[in-house]
Amino acid sequence: MLSHDTRLFPQEWFIKTPEAMIRLSASVTMPGQVTLTIPETLEKHSYQAYPLYLKVLNEPGLSHTGQAIYFCHRQTDIRPRRHGEILILLSQSRLDSVVSKLKKRGFIVADKTALMADQRLLTIRGPNDAWAQTQLEILRKAFPDLIIDFNDYYPPAESVRLYARELMSWPDIGCIPNARNRVKIGIIDGLLDSSHPLLRARSINTERFVSSAAAETDHATNIAVLLAGDDKTKRLTGLISTAELYSAAVVETSEYGDMASVSAIIRALHWLNQRQVRLVNLSLAGKASNLVLAMALQYAKREGMLVFVAAGNHGLDQPAYPAAYDSVLAVTAVDSAGRLYAMANRGEHIDFAAPGVDIWTASGDYRSGTSYAVPHAVAITALLLQLNPTLSVDLVYESLRRLSKDLGATGFDKGFGWGLLQYPHQLCQ
Repeated sequence: MLSHDTRLFPQEWFIKTPEAMIRLSASVTMPGQVTLTIPETLEKHSYQAYPLYLKVLNEPGLSHTGQAIYFCHRQTDIRPRRHGEILILLSQSRLDSVVSKLKKRGFIVADKTALMADQRLLTIRGPNDAWAQTQLEILRKAFPDLIIDFNDYYPPAESVRLYARELMSWPDIGCIPNARNRVKIGIIDGLLDSSHPLLRARSINTERFVSSAAAETDHATNIAVLLAGDDKTKRLTGLISTAELYSAAVVETSEYGDMASVSAIIRALHWLNQRQVRLVNLSLAGKASNLVLAMALQYAKREGMLVFVAAGNHGLDQPAYPAAYDSVLAVTAVDSAGRLYAMANRGEHIDFAAPGVDIWTASGDYRSGTSYAVPHAVAITALLLQLNPTLSVDLVYESLRRLSKDLGATGFDKGFGWGLLQYPHQLCQ
């Protein structure tokens, strides 16, 4: 049910899916309220936002209402996670003691993974979510000084007009093409198709962190091509063609759709850190904060890693995660006119904006979403690291702030952050 000025009837209502505009059935149930009915034939994806549009008859065009429709998997389960799994983050020095105590209490330690900063990630496994819900509180009381949380899922943050380079003032030929330092870029996403024609000539290291990875490869491949694609037509030439890519596949098919678990994300971060990859593209965004993931990202920042995260596509004035953590750099999306993406999350955590609306991709179509803004921000940062690989996280952030073109309200704001990132032409001098 939707509150709306029913005096504008007759009206037509639509939702926008990645494939088409879908017309909804509408009826006025009481003054000022409209009931919309979704076609049964529509393939619905849980936790995805579908922008809502309105057409008043006898008036041209559709108008975006500023609202969206969501389809939840179950009304009683609004936080997608791996069923029956709890994560514990602790130091190596406490590993044996804690594992011994867990076993005495009857807990099954299904996995012990080594991580950066001399940390270990324990996976406790039980029969179902109800068990995990009860045992989480028991474990937190038994080990109040440890970081303990569910193994939450985070979905990908997800439509020939080429405007992104121009919007960022990106030259046809870079001013530092002979940079001696080859930048390593990590992509934490779904499976990447390294055999794609635009990636065959590129250096790509791949690793899976899920036993049964989701079959869909479009998203990660599109991100990789935007960063380092080899396109002789110039339409999809990568922004950082000399980059060495490290692809960490963390997305698996679950009952909630394609999702990445906290444990997979953390293991991917550790793998990248071991290979001295400082610069990371992470296009995942969920609504739940997770203590274990937050702490792991803090460790990553202390190790000097620069993790760029999609702001989220929920269309809300509230945070998405992991973008809202202080340890990462949250990137929102703008269109060719510098306008904020209608479905982008807003909040004090937004750091920078980059092109992410109607981006032409290797899939052969236009895609929109904050996830497509992230590689543009990563590319700008790669230029800085080409010149000085030892730049600290704080100095990189300050450099990016100075490279941003102010949009929206003067100075920092919750929509655009510090503004639209620009190519560092001053470094060419």
